Amino acid sequence: VYVLDRYPQLRTAIREMREAAEDCVVVSALPGDFLSPCTLTSLDGGVGMLAALNEADIQYVTFGNHEFDLDSEGLQERIREYKGTWLNSNVESPAFVGHGGQPLPRYDVIRVGSRKVALAGFCLDDMSQYSPVGQPTIRPINEAMADVWEAIKEAHGGPVDVFLPMTHQNIKEDRKTAEFLSRHELGSRTPVLLASHDHEVYIEQVAGSLVFKVGCDIQNIGVVDIWWTGEGHLRRSAHLIDCCEFDPDHQVQNFVSRQLGTLDQMLSVQLFELPEDGRKWSSEKVRFKEEPLVSELLRLVKRGMEGVDLVMLQGGGVRGAWDYQPGPFTYGDLMREFAFETPMAIVELPGHLIEESVRASRLGTDARPFFLHLDADAVGSGEGEAWVLSEVDGEAFDRARTYRVATYQFLLNGMGSIQPLYSYVQERSLCPALDSCLPIKHFVIDASMRTAWRELLGCWNGASNGHSPGRSPQGTPSQAVRRCLRAKFEAIDEDHDGYIDASELATFLDARGRGGCQQLVKFLMQSLDQNSDGRVDLKEILALAR
Repeated sequence: VYVLDRYPQLRTAIREMREAAEDCVVVSALPGDFLSPCTLTSLDGGVGMLAALNEADIQYVTFGNHEFDLDSEGLQERIREYKGTWLNSNVESPAFVGHGGQPLPRYDVIRVGSRKVALAGFCLDDMSQYSPVGQPTIRPINEAMADVWEAIKEAHGGPVDVFLPMTHQNIKEDRKTAEFLSRHELGSRTPVLLASHDHEVYIEQVAGSLVFKVGCDIQNIGVVDIWWTGEGHLRRSAHLIDCCEFDPDHQVQNFVSRQLGTLDQMLSVQLFELPEDGRKWSSEKVRFKEEPLVSELLRLVKRGMEGVDLVMLQGGGVRGAWDYQPGPFTYGDLMREFAFETPMAIVELPGHLIEESVRASRLGTDARPFFLHLDADAVGSGEGEAWVLSEVDGEAFDRARTYRVATYQFLLNGMGSIQPLYSYVQERSLCPALDSCLPIKHFVIDASMRTAWRELLGCWNGASNGHSPGRSPQGTPSQAVRRCLRAKFEAIDEDHDGYIDASELATFLDARGRGGCQQLVKFLMQSLDQNSDGRVDLKEILALAR
């Protein structure tokens, strides 16, 4: 579930099922991928998406691979906030604890009259489907399932009546799990796999179990009934119901509206303007050809860095597939295009290697997810084997020169196997550590907000041409600019304590007709707050003159 929109209908469905139940136990379950990837989580670390589980009264969850998009510390915070039971049957590390401070349970047993039903939660062990950073240790599902069953039998003095595994894996692996169960004691006690991960609906009888996947984003709600006949035979039925069959719960709808309102305000913050200069602004064909939009975004990335000559990024790192009109480009647009963290590494590379690697990445006519794009201050020409680089950072390209290049850290570690780039970096151990690499959005926001500061303060004559404004012909910041910045700082610092805080900046923005958006205040403060104390001092303001 990557969106909040249908949680109100889900809450109504759960409530109505409970109200209609007679002599039944009703439980609700969601088998993973409910925190990430989604725009809201990229902004708040999963707080809103986790709160939605509590609002909708989801009783049981288990890990999906995308929960591990969050770092372990952030994921632990979200787990503690969950009010239901977070089952963990095969994630061996990191070790997580629930809201009560105890390790996450491997299973839970529900009593249905005189019967016992065990629930467990299993996450896929195919590590290629996890972020390469901070991967968890996952025990193979079938192996873990057999061990959990033995633990259940030991704790309850023998087998329970029903075993309900929540699984988060590909459909082909669910089929293998169902076949495994049919050869195990569990087979006769596992009427259904409450399965997920695939975004499509799958309802398949495999051996003695039903693999039941209901799709994504709560478009459908799965209802499974399990009962025993008078003769004691186990039976089950499964139904798929369109979520639109249920009216939204008003309380949960209000929660969702508040969350989306905050999100809309964040996403509407303007970062810069796309000029009306005849160029088409699009990310539709980034895996096939150069796109001016990508080049301009990468130029902003470069402006947010110190001493970088060139920025390169693979087409697969640009996700929007969107056409834009000239005009405001917002934070929401940036999130659409740079949907992933994309940590950027800075490395020194010879010119000839840059040219050869870019050329190799662009060979072919089919979609090329590792087609390398360059920032707008670089110029190349030709197609295929004839492609050549002629300018870098606005100057003539020199194959023999060493350039300071910023690119996606994973490319330097082998993603896409772009040659000769990968071999050169690995042979010389040039790849920076991941924890030293900031995400690509950081640099775009930083460059955009510094430009916004300059426009707000108005201490420079004329528009910036992309290089640092306010300099004398010799490159020294003019004294007039410094005097202006000091005066503006003193005017904004209303309490004269030597700092600009968020409230003072908000007042300044209000006076200039730019108020009403706390996210803009946050971005502006973060772009200059070098020591992360939540305030901007005069030294940090004067840095704009550099």
